[in-house]
Amino acid sequence: MRGTPRAILPRRTPRDAFPRRLGRAVRRSWLAYIDWRLRRMAIGRLSRMSDRQLKDIGLSRSQIDRAARGEPDQHPLLQARIS
Repeated sequence: MRGTPRAILPRRTPRDAFPRRLGRAVRRSWLAYIDWRLRRMAIGRLSRMSDRQLKDIGLSRSQIDRAARGEPDQHPLLQARIS
């Protein structure tokens, strides 16, 4: 016999779908909040560094926000031209 007979498996009803969707939405929101908090902490720490310390790690003050978001330093089209 292959697998479990369908008669034994519980049937999914529309009533079951709402809690799953709600759970996924709450999880996505929580992960987005955690991501935002980590990004704000990184921006705060980088902002407290001196210009010399930033230069040592290859950043300037104007690049802090992009670095915290993990974005490339330049526009993708400009980077493609350089490469």
